[in-house]
Amino acid sequence: MNDDVESRRTSFGAQANSYTEYRPGYPPEVFDHLLGLIHKPPADIAVVDLGAGTGQLTAGFVERGCSVTAVEPDDRMRAALVERVAVTAALAGSAEQIPIPDASADLVTGAQMWHWVDPIRAVREVARVLRPGGVFAIIWSLRDDNADWLKAMESVVELPDSYKWFRGNDAPPLTEPFGEMALTEFAFTHTSSADGLVGLVGTFSHVATSENRDEILAGVRQLTQTHPDLAGKDTFEVPYISKVFTVTRPA
Repeated sequence: MNDDVESRRTSFGAQANSYTEYRPGYPPEVFDHLLGLIHKPPADIAVVDLGAGTGQLTAGFVERGCSVTAVEPDDRMRAALVERVAVTAALAGSAEQIPIPDASADLVTGAQMWHWVDPIRAVREVARVLRPGGVFAIIWSLRDDNADWLKAMESVVELPDSYKWFRGNDAPPLTEPFGEMALTEFAFTHTSSADGLVGLVGTFSHVATSENRDEILAGVRQLTQTHPDLAGKDTFEVPYISKVFTVTRPA
């Protein structure tokens, strides 16, 4: 991993409060879909959320009564998570080093993070902690860039790493014991404002670490003031698509 990528990968902790405030959560259908793949009541489902950040995905499982262990390498992100989400446990760790026993999870999730990991090491760890028949899910929520103003924003700010990943990949390739992942998509919208959009862009790792950060954020704000789809609006809807990839660990 080169120095630039490592710098961006570790930049999120400094943005923990903004991450909590500006990053969108996930639609209810995502949780219904994932929990529906586990043939147990939610209260009996043990979830491990990898790269949990400040808990955007984690919170949805907690709200549904699951036992949730959040695994997050950054101390600042993890501290923000435990302030807002009543997880069963919040542990220092990563997808490559999951600090829980073998065969102890029914569902292992990773949202907005798989493009940062060493997939060979991470898959080995996920297979270790999943029970036979358990489900592994990798999730990304990406803006639906069919909207004209979102297309225009690409000229103001470079696409985040997750978007770039999808420009070169269709699905996460997994090693044994897993097979091919199934994809299910869920469309949703997130209500934002000019301040919210600027704050969101500020959490992107390539923006947070850029020498031109202030210029980029000023350009985003100008877009909200001048683009005909946004100008004069206190709030507006940002369209997203949640891409949910799932695979079952063989018995």
